[in-house]
Amino acid sequence: MVERLPGVALPIRRSNQGSYSDTPFVEEIASVEMPQKFSFPSIKMYEGTGDPDNHIAQYKQHMLAVAIPRDAREATMCKGFGSTLTGPALQWYINLPTKSIMSFAALSDKFVEQFTSSRNLEKNSENLYEVLQHRNEPLRTYLARFNQEKVAIPECNADTAISAFKRGLLPEGDLYKEMIKYKCRTMEDVLSRAWAQVRWEEDVASRVKAGPKYDQKFSKSTRNDRDESTHPKSARETSNPSRGRYQHRPLPRSEGMMVSKWPDISHLAISKPELIGVLRQMGTQVKWPPKMKAAKANRNPKRWCEFHIDHGHTTEDCIALKMEVAEHLKKGYLSEFLSDKAKNLLNKEGPGLPIEAAPALPPQQDWVIHVILGGSEVSRISSAAAKRSTRNARNGQEAMGPKRLLLGTDEISFTASEQEKVLAPHHDALVISLTIANCLVKRILVENGSSSNIIFHSAFADLGLEPTALTRKVTPLVGFSGEVKQTIWEVLLPVYAEGINQATKFLVVDCPSSYNVILGRPWIHDMGAVPSTLHKLVKFPTSWGIKAVKGDQENARSCYQITLKRSTQVL
Repeated sequence: MVERLPGVALPIRRSNQGSYSDTPFVEEIASVEMPQKFSFPSIKMYEGTGDPDNHIAQYKQHMLAVAIPRDAREATMCKGFGSTLTGPALQWYINLPTKSIMSFAALSDKFVEQFTSSRNLEKNSENLYEVLQHRNEPLRTYLARFNQEKVAIPECNADTAISAFKRGLLPEGDLYKEMIKYKCRTMEDVLSRAWAQVRWEEDVASRVKAGPKYDQKFSKSTRNDRDESTHPKSARETSNPSRGRYQHRPLPRSEGMMVSKWPDISHLAISKPELIGVLRQMGTQVKWPPKMKAAKANRNPKRWCEFHIDHGHTTEDCIALKMEVAEHLKKGYLSEFLSDKAKNLLNKEGPGLPIEAAPALPPQQDWVIHVILGGSEVSRISSAAAKRSTRNARNGQEAMGPKRLLLGTDEISFTASEQEKVLAPHHDALVISLTIANCLVKRILVENGSSSNIIFHSAFADLGLEPTALTRKVTPLVGFSGEVKQTIWEVLLPVYAEGINQATKFLVVDCPSSYNVILGRPWIHDMGAVPSTLHKLVKFPTSWGIKAVKGDQENARSCYQITLKRSTQVL
């Protein structure tokens, strides 16, 4: 016989006479009268889904706050517990066998045993490593999530907490870099630095939010200046060499150009969004760039970079993306996404050669910047190292390492016809313009007499790069008359010249100069270049022939004029 149909309500139970007085407690507890004017504390009702241990602890704490006579405490704790239950938990309490509970300890044990499946798993300090800061997540939110996880650990190890907090931070964030440089010994030290960074982030965000009108006004002014720069210079502008130093105007791109030393993302057979998706799936193997530091008013809002997740240039023109792709291709990653043509050329030429023997695309130029003897990478900066280098030269000994040979041809020549295009007579320096870190930089002196590449601090600041790109390194620069000036930074920047993107190391000098950059022997030798001040040309070999960069006599004479006008410190 079927007692009841499945899926329907339970049959109505008939109550026995006097069943209201049935109690799960023994007579010693059931017969104790409750204290007069006693009211049970109001706490959150338990229905069976929360942690039973937390409910027991909360109930005990509320009952301890109530004055109960000593001889009535045990009975009061037992009788009051049922009033904190609801739903399945209350049903379980009602169905307890009659006179089966002798103490509150026995009641709490049965309660925890019944709802043990709802207990929270015990956490330890290792669980903190699972808390990671999401990309674009504010530091305040990450800090709150980390603290919420930390307080749930009964005995959290301080060293583990510090290590887990640091590991969870985004590696490109300022707080992570600071914690790497300066070790935190206590969690209080970590929190003080974190909250200081939170205040800075929120202050910057509030300024950006409060200043849209100013940004629009400044952007309109900059746009007008950009439009004016496309017209011929007036006589007043031509007479003042410092006027119009910054022209935020991208130059026209050459046609039919492709990437050489840094493989272009066009060599991949997948679209740009698919490439970004693949890089995201690679996780921590990819070094994601920070937000662009250049002022928003100076960036083109119509150009969007998926790699930076910011406006300023297109994904195709992103040098950081090209460098990241090149780095992974060298390591053997992403090769499955190469086009068939690139794979065939790579197999023919070998892994050490460029993917395609064609000049590189000129990078997108975000804006234009118009406007010595030092530590040699070979002879080094110490007197002993320089002396050893001199002795090797006297004895005809070469330094260890492979010798770099010219590409394509061993012959670089200059013709009379090239000299005819130069204003003569002249003793002008060789001053050129090149694209450095996506900016067209003018007033670059090509100087055979300098053993270092130098960028002046004012020009570096105009590039709009982060100060974190600088590496602290003290290097002495010795001048013509023997005076010494110390540099404290160096930086690695991409220099683009006629299809070649050359990663170039610069010493950063903080002093006035009519030049923005000095390209010395390190860049000249790395390019295999031959400069001619007479012909106002610097030529260098490439896989697609000899290329040349023309000098600018107007800029050269303008720099000379500025040098005569102001007293600068001679290096």
